[in-house]
Amino acid sequence: MEMDVEINKSNIYQIIRDKENIDMQLLKNSIVVFETPWSEVSQQILNYLKSFKNEYNFELVKVDLDKYRDLILEYEINELPTLIFINNKMKSTSMGGILSKEKLRRKLDENFTKK
Repeated sequence: MEMDVEINKSNIYQIIRDKENIDMQLLKNSIVVFETPWSEVSQQILNYLKSFKNEYNFELVKVDLDKYRDLILEYEINELPTLIFINNKMKSTSMGGILSKEKLRRKLDENFTKK
């Protein structure tokens, strides 16, 4: 499954400028996932989120920290994956590390409407 917003070298710094200036218009109702392809936890969380795409209205934005290492310090990434929930043009919540499918569902219920 493709990500809804593709992050690449030409657009990442337009979309994710700095900690206080994420492009909320483009990323409205999104989950930004800072991850690495080699992290099993990251891949598990991404799979959970993909499974919820049929139920909830959100876009999934994947940022590979192996490609964009400078974002680790800028966004103070201490755990893989780190998720930023953006709803109604506002950054609502950040969370990271190992998350259960049930905890993710609760966060989705708090932040996004069901389809």
